[in-house]
Amino acid sequence: EKVLHFVIDSDKESSFIKTFRRSSEQRTKDKVLRHCPTCLELRLQMKTARASMQSSSALRSCIENLLKSLRPNICPEDGKELNEEKVFPDVFTRRQLSGLRLQCANPGCSWRGAYEQLEEHVRTSCEGAPVTCKYCKEDFLRKDIEKHERHDCNEAPATCEYEPVGCNQDKTLKRKELRQHLNDGLIEHGRLLLHNMLVFFPQLKHFITRLDFTAIINKLRDDITEIRVSLTDKFVMVVGKFNGLQARIEGIEGRLESQRDVQEAIPSQNGILLWKIEDFQRKRQDAINEVKTALYSPLFYSAQFGFKMCAKIYMNGEGFGKGSHLSLFFVVMRGDYDALQTWPFQKKITMMLLDQGNGDHMIDAFNSDPQSSSFQRPKSDMNIASGSPLFMPLDCLSDRQYIKDDVLFIKIIVN
Repeated sequence: EKVLHFVIDSDKESSFIKTFRRSSEQRTKDKVLRHCPTCLELRLQMKTARASMQSSSALRSCIENLLKSLRPNICPEDGKELNEEKVFPDVFTRRQLSGLRLQCANPGCSWRGAYEQLEEHVRTSCEGAPVTCKYCKEDFLRKDIEKHERHDCNEAPATCEYEPVGCNQDKTLKRKELRQHLNDGLIEHGRLLLHNMLVFFPQLKHFITRLDFTAIINKLRDDITEIRVSLTDKFVMVVGKFNGLQARIEGIEGRLESQRDVQEAIPSQNGILLWKIEDFQRKRQDAINEVKTALYSPLFYSAQFGFKMCAKIYMNGEGFGKGSHLSLFFVVMRGDYDALQTWPFQKKITMMLLDQGNGDHMIDAFNSDPQSSSFQRPKSDMNIASGSPLFMPLDCLSDRQYIKDDVLFIKIIVN
């Protein structure tokens, strides 16, 4: 059976029309615009026709590749041998294409137009069309090619920033070579700059001698006065803002101090007292001089609505420990909830002098004596104190870090 092949002469059309693909479903439904059986692109260019009026089509480039291949030139559609002498333009398909309205398939492009306008659009204005960089020969979208060539392409020509002062760089210098050029020419570039400065300064001196110095000085004086006034105004404004901020900071510090005092004044309600005694040396000297022999701790409770208690310390001792020991005592106080408590007071009391270094605390613990008046329901503000007059020898205070930064810590635990 004799086979004829028809092809449109234009090679350019086959290159840009490849960007307009159709889905496989559309391919089966389309009876006019079929697809090249070789590359599956939209077949608009070539046609093979047999004497029986049956025909097959393919892209021109695909037909040419088949004809040039080493294997037998077989049509992929009908399996017949291809004959280069019987390839002709597919005028019928070209006529059908002239009435088509196409949409550009390049990414980000919304162009719609006639088939005759498609080539011009893709070649000149389509932002999504691939364009080859003239320097590195890589493909980029048209919308990105200018930025790439101006700023990013390492193969693009580059100009040394020292060229205006005499750098005779290699005219074929590429952007990727510029950094190395600047590093290698550091001394030479410095010499060129110095040379130009030495040439320029005498010219500048000659130019200045021709100027009216009086007018220049007056202008500078006026400018300085204006700047001084402006700076004075700004300084006054800044000082005002600073004073306002300082007042706000002092107010905040005052509120924080008040909150700290309130928090410190809130008594513990878990049976634990941590008592910080500051200015130890002064207070002990007051005790020695009998100005103030005893100190009372902040009050604390055994529970939220429990027993009310405090501690009492003699900085120079009391009773058997006077002048030789710290004397530490526990005191039961009259509270608002005494009617709800179980009397007499029966709990274990642990008194501690805290070591602020190694944790080697001084500890004395005892159980309350239910027969002692110290642990009966108070009839006055405080019961008689009960504790240890020989709690800690004064000459042993320096053996550990019981006193640090002139501060001593006492801890009372009521179980």
